[in-house]
Amino acid sequence: MRDNIFREEVFDERKNKWIGEVILIRPLSFTFYSIFSLFVVFTIVVFFICGSYTKRSSVQGQLIPSSGLVKVYSTEVGVILKKNVNEGQNIKKGDILYEISLERIGTNGDIQDAISSQVKLRNLSLKNELVQVETLQKNEKLEIQNKINTYKIDLIKINGLIDGQKKRVDIAKNILSRYKSLLQNDYITFEQYQQKNDIFLEQDSKLQDIVRNKNSILSDLKQQEIMVNGLNAKQHQHLEQLKRDIVLTDQELTESQSKKNLIIKASSSGIATAVNVQEGQYINTSTILLSIIPENSKLIAELYIPSNMIGFIKVGDKVLFRYEAYPYQKFGHAEGRIISVSKASLLSSDLPNNSIITQEQKSIYIVKAKIDKQSIMAYGNQQQLQVGMIFEADILQETRSLYEWVFEPLISISGKL
Repeated sequence: MRDNIFREEVFDERKNKWIGEVILIRPLSFTFYSIFSLFVVFTIVVFFICGSYTKRSSVQGQLIPSSGLVKVYSTEVGVILKKNVNEGQNIKKGDILYEISLERIGTNGDIQDAISSQVKLRNLSLKNELVQVETLQKNEKLEIQNKINTYKIDLIKINGLIDGQKKRVDIAKNILSRYKSLLQNDYITFEQYQQKNDIFLEQDSKLQDIVRNKNSILSDLKQQEIMVNGLNAKQHQHLEQLKRDIVLTDQELTESQSKKNLIIKASSSGIATAVNVQEGQYINTSTILLSIIPENSKLIAELYIPSNMIGFIKVGDKVLFRYEAYPYQKFGHAEGRIISVSKASLLSSDLPNNSIITQEQKSIYIVKAKIDKQSIMAYGNQQQLQVGMIFEADILQETRSLYEWVFEPLISISGKL
């Protein structure tokens, strides 16, 4: 029989009552931090999935006219005598820009003047010779022509003599014929007939002499006509040679005078800029006298792309420009679009203005871009952009989600790129 009326489990349950119950209280800050952490993780995941990044290629370049910048050089070494152009002046094609002296001074004075004087003397001598030759040839032809005219007059006279002599021969022949009939009828003696026959033979002989004389005159006339034709050809050749020599000396004189002064004319219409030389200044063939911005020409951007960046650059890519003259921190970026990409590279040393290329690049591709605005807003005013302004540019290329950039190596390996 048990001593206690309660079970032992009851005592076990109640023996620790004096300690009290354990109460777990969750702090409010713990809940806030948990929710905030979940929100941050969710935001990162959403940004990672929905966010994107655009690949950029940073390059250098400068502004140029769309029709190209016409640079004017001298073809000779000399000194500026006269300047007819100023900065910003509107010029037309053919306008005289500079007059350049090309004089070379020797111990006896201006060398070119001495050469010109010698050429002038030779030219004058040839012209005098031409006049003399023309006079001599004219007289020579006149002399031959007079002989021809004399022969023709003689022929007219001889033809008259022949006509008269033929009549006399006919008369003598008729008389001889009648005397022959009389001789046959024994009305006359043979001596009388022979006398008339001698008269006929004499008249016929005279006719033959006159005909021979005519043939001789015809032969002489023909020789004179042949001589005239040959003389005309010979004289023409001589005169043409003299005229060619005169033309050559005229050209030499023109060239000699042109080597004294050189005129530089505008090869196209436009606006003069970078007027680089003044009167009295010495120049050579590598000196840029000025540049011409062709009329109706707008500015475009010329970008110099290294060979390691050209692969994915294409027409239509957006470009952000940062002009050195207008810091982008104050004036922002200018925008544009690529309009052409060169198919062949150039050495950086071959570029007209390779000083703007700061990177050491062996080969450069030229890319041209259209800029959206020809001016930039600065301190409330539109400032016109200028030819030759240097800039840095970001070419915006491929845009992808952030997770695509992160997993790009894996995507490339799997062949899905």
